[in-house]
Amino acid sequence: MACKMKKKFDTYWEKCGLVLAIAIILDPQFKLDIVRRWFQEIFGQDYADEQCARINYTLKQLYKEYSGGGSNNLTGYFDMLDPLGMPGSTSSNDAEDGKLEKSELERYLEEPKFRSVGDFDILTWWRANTPKFPKLAKMARDFLAIPVSTAQSNPSVDDVMETFDVDPETAEAFLFVRE
Repeated sequence: MACKMKKKFDTYWEKCGLVLAIAIILDPQFKLDIVRRWFQEIFGQDYADEQCARINYTLKQLYKEYSGGGSNNLTGYFDMLDPLGMPGSTSSNDAEDGKLEKSELERYLEEPKFRSVGDFDILTWWRANTPKFPKLAKMARDFLAIPVSTAQSNPSVDDVMETFDVDPETAEAFLFVRE
């Protein structure tokens, strides 16, 4: 029974772990540092590096989507214009000189973490910082609105039996221990 429960948990975690990690990164009190530390403490350095690379890649891809970075828009064209709207070049010399502007995501991740306070309201923080990070703020609103769990708050014996594939007595025991 424990193996079946662990398998279900692992399946659940695979599906929602990435979303939860991104939501944590979008909390200015934590960002990527806490996710990396949790992975290191729980799974070790190698796994932490692998997962953080996967999360970072996914975060950048999502940001690109929110930024309209698809191939059907003119974003690439406008990136080649100078501040006066004139065609310019984005040669490697510009990158070396530091002339290329960092993305909102890069700026957000490089900023110091927001100091934790007791009654911190993350949505209020994002609302106040929308002018500074408009695309990232939309992404944060979307990710922070995703329910953490779809589990019912008061499951029945049948719900427990179906979820964990256990007999009725074991399901009743789960519910009794919960109460």
